[in-house]
Amino acid sequence: MDIYIRHPFFKDGECMVKVSLECSKCNRQACWSNAPNSGPMFCPTKTQKETIDEVLRLYKEDPEIRKMAIAAARTEGRSYKKLGIATCIGLIAESRTLTKILEVKGFEAISVCCKCGAIPREEIGLLDSEKAIPGTFEPICNPVAQARLLDAGGSKFMSWIKTKPELVHEAVSNPERLKLTEPIPLA
Repeated sequence: MDIYIRHPFFKDGECMVKVSLECSKCNRQACWSNAPNSGPMFCPTKTQKETIDEVLRLYKEDPEIRKMAIAAARTEGRSYKKLGIATCIGLIAESRTLTKILEVKGFEAISVCCKCGAIPREEIGLLDSEKAIPGTFEPICNPVAQARLLDAGGSKFMSWIKTKPELVHEAVSNPERLKLTEPIPLA
């Protein structure tokens, strides 16, 4: 979606400029201050007022969204130090990067790859002819082991760097764990 705002040197929309959603490039973090409108020209707090207002309405009116927002707000003050990463083997490089970032910031990061256990697909009833490459070893994606191992490892937050098996993961994971991120939609 392209976003356009009025250029600050022109009035009445005489000159519209395209802006990007680039919070990662912001050096002000005005959204974390009591002066949110002091952010840079591309700040979505300033440029996306309609969307922000709609989201605020959702936080107030949708019980599930409100519950999630309250849980997230409460956890900010809990000082969690051990974070679990359930990663897809295809995204292991991204997991390494996330781990390095977390460790630099003082967290202990533990991670479990989706192929942990190296359980052959045939063990759960898949026929060799149903595999991506018949005649080869193909382990299952193992979100149940990921959840149990992260629980056993003592992580309180969990970040999924996965494609799809997160529903199984969520079903067997510790209900007290807070999900840090949503799965990456690759498909």
